Amino acid sequence: MLKKISIYISAFMLIAIIGIAVFIKTFITPERIKSYIISTAENALSRKVGMGEISLSFFKGIEAKDFAIKEADESTDFLKCREFVLKYQFMPLFSKKLVIDELVLSSPEVRIERDRSGAYNFETIGKKKGIDETAQKLDESEASLISLLINRIEVNGLKFTLTDLKKELPGMKGAIDLDASIKSSGTELISDGLLKLRLDELSLKKTVKDISVSIDYGLSLNTADEKIGVNKAEITAQNIPLSLKGIITGYKTEANADIGISLPKVNAPLIQELISKFIEMKEMKITGELAADLKVSGPLKKSREIMTEGVVNLSNISITSKDITATLDGKIKFGKELLGIDLNASTGRNSARLKGSVKDYLGKRDIALDIYSKELFLDELMPAAPEKRPSAAMAGGSESTEEAKPLALNDSAKGEVRIDSAVYKNIKMHNFFLKYGFKDNRLDIEKMTAAAGTGTISIQGRVDMSKPGYAYAFTSEIDSIHADELVNTFFPKAKDTVFGNISAGLKMSGAGTLPENIKKNLEAEGNFIIRNGRIMNNMLSDRFALFLGVERLKTISLNRGEGSVRIRNGIANLNSIFSSDDISLGPAGTIGLNETLGLAFDLSLSPALTSQVTRNSSIASYIRDDAGWGQIPLKISGTFSNPSYSVDLAKAGKRVIKKKAIEIIDDVLNKNKSDSQDNDSGRQDIQKPIEDLLKGIFK
Repeated sequence: MLKKISIYISAFMLIAIIGIAVFIKTFITPERIKSYIISTAENALSRKVGMGEISLSFFKGIEAKDFAIKEADESTDFLKCREFVLKYQFMPLFSKKLVIDELVLSSPEVRIERDRSGAYNFETIGKKKGIDETAQKLDESEASLISLLINRIEVNGLKFTLTDLKKELPGMKGAIDLDASIKSSGTELISDGLLKLRLDELSLKKTVKDISVSIDYGLSLNTADEKIGVNKAEITAQNIPLSLKGIITGYKTEANADIGISLPKVNAPLIQELISKFIEMKEMKITGELAADLKVSGPLKKSREIMTEGVVNLSNISITSKDITATLDGKIKFGKELLGIDLNASTGRNSARLKGSVKDYLGKRDIALDIYSKELFLDELMPAAPEKRPSAAMAGGSESTEEAKPLALNDSAKGEVRIDSAVYKNIKMHNFFLKYGFKDNRLDIEKMTAAAGTGTISIQGRVDMSKPGYAYAFTSEIDSIHADELVNTFFPKAKDTVFGNISAGLKMSGAGTLPENIKKNLEAEGNFIIRNGRIMNNMLSDRFALFLGVERLKTISLNRGEGSVRIRNGIANLNSIFSSDDISLGPAGTIGLNETLGLAFDLSLSPALTSQVTRNSSIASYIRDDAGWGQIPLKISGTFSNPSYSVDLAKAGKRVIKKKAIEIIDDVLNKNKSDSQDNDSGRQDIQKPIEDLLKGIFK
């Protein structure tokens, strides 16, 4: 019995298949299919469509060769396809109907072009124009045999190019594979599928090659409400996973997005690999992990009005470049109005916490950032000085004469920097505090204070970077700082030459970033006091000792020194006095910012030192005062590295003559000396006016 039933079923199926085959061969001819496809496509696209031969297969479907959609000029191809297949449903064939529900494109090619006016070559697709009444059409009876209900599209190896004659968009070449299902319900279209994109070439400032992206998506399109629902978009770009979900409204007019973006924890090297395709990063290495959970909303055509909410988490993001490694750990929080920053940063032995916010971070950024560190080693953070090379002029060229260009930033910033302990070379500071502001391209140091040893440093100032070469003005106060720390740090050539405690006040202003302009424009004035000082191990003291013939003067010890300095036009005018138990001097004159010296001073030597002066002993004998101190007027010329000492002969000569004149007058007066008290008093009355007169003449 079962055997007979199976025979009947097999016979029925065979008859049905034969009938369907006869239907296909008789009614669904290649000519009718070709006519139907061309007519339907041209009416839908408003473009000329070309097609090669068509073949029908019971199992494979309808195969068409050399399909092409023309450009608006009807000569060149917008899209061409070597082969495509229309697959049909099996059951409707029993009712002598052909229902096509699948489309498979093999190796299609699309050429996208933007002309110089900004119009794309696909913009006119679908725009209706006069319908050609002579176009071949199917009559109603023939058209009723075929139904086009595409619910699945498969695209294999689509190649595309993008060319922008307006030169605003990057050129692109690539390929796409697509396997998608499509369902239609009234005004709503639903599609799910997998899209694989490979960018073979992307022309930016540099040519980027071989970028792969796959998207497992689920979309819904409502044409009546102009709404696109992103139900699912699982994106993988160069092995970096990213998820999108949300909605886009008004896509035909003013597109507005409300999209959630999720980036699970991803290894930073993968991100570096992707970024390095666009930016040169050969000398950089990034490690750590990055994660993000964000929501983006706002009009897509107005980037400044787009709001971002959510958080980006950095887990030990470490960046190594040229033997320097910096690590960031923490989060960046996006709000509707603020971007919040809460990061721990470290490099080497240095670490700091950065906390603050950024208002209007997509537009005119307003930054508030505070920095705190328990301990910093500042010399480790400073870049190494570049190796000295011959100047361009020495090499036969010309040195740059262009000042730094002014900044034109819309950003503003303010904040505080606090450091418990800081070390910069030889200076150890604690309780460092800086309050800063940046606005209209001007940096304001509202307050900077620090304690160093038993002393303090205080600085205020401004740098105006809105002008070429910039302009600056600072005031500083130094109280009881070790002079050797300052000199050794900022003037390394004079290391271990100046010692003592220094207090100073200085006002300075200027402009320029080129050395010559800095010297020319610098204006400054200030005063200083040095206590328990010592000058040694430099050419000034060595030549001083050699000139006087006193070895011990290679080290000049000072109980106290004070003076004032005024700088104009590249020259510093100095007025000062230094003294100790054995020596006193008051250098006054000019010091060029090119290190030239033009100083003069009266040198006072104790009796013990005066007796050791052998080189100018004859002069010393004439200018020895009543207490035995030597008075020698000196001049210093040359430079700091090659100073030259000499006696001020004119001044010394006056003093010798004055002393000799006083001695002669004194001898004359002594000859007329009377034994009476009245006569002695009279001699003193005559001698004092004479001495005052001599002082006026020989001062």
